[in-house]
Amino acid sequence: DRLAALPGVERASIATSLPVGGHTGERQVLRDGEGPSDSALTPTAFHVMATAGYFDCLGLRLTEGRIFAADTKASDPRVVLVSASLAARLWPGQSALGRRLGSMDSGQVFWAEVIGVVADVDTVGTVRDPSTPHVVYKPLVHEPWSYVNLVLRSGAPAGLRTALRRAVAEADPDLATFEPATVERRVRDSHHNLTLAGLILIGLALLGLGL
Repeated sequence: DRLAALPGVERASIATSLPVGGHTGERQVLRDGEGPSDSALTPTAFHVMATAGYFDCLGLRLTEGRIFAADTKASDPRVVLVSASLAARLWPGQSALGRRLGSMDSGQVFWAEVIGVVADVDTVGTVRDPSTPHVVYKPLVHEPWSYVNLVLRSGAPAGLRTALRRAVAEADPDLATFEPATVERRVRDSHHNLTLAGLILIGLALLGLGL
């Protein structure tokens, strides 16, 4: 609420990772009836823990079902949304809604009900194939992380840096914040890093030929 109230902010949310720079939290996923012994044969998916406003904030389109409620509590039944590619992989030609999805984490399986399907979104700054990975979206309250991204949607983001830092400091003076940046800036930095890596590899290849 504090972030959404900042001047110029249209929407605000919190998430553990973003499509810009690539997702994190890759885990094996299981269908109902499968167990840990089947994990070697099942796909992996990135897991994004987020608040309900994440999808609207980034313009991610819901293709089926619903988004978890903004007032979801830690004690509420576990629910998830999945990317369209993951839904098609696990339940081809069928609806994913109401299915149980298991996520492997530290050798344990955590089950949740699929309540929605989100259109695939390409990631930026990754060489992963395919460029659109499978993704599972969980309410942040069901798996809080100590490191998160604050996501703000605004028509004038340039003037938000100071206000954002002040809002975070007011909420908790001990919280550390990294340099705020627009999506365009993150995309540009990601492309620069990939280009630099390519140039280094070319340089090493030429050096090898010279030797």
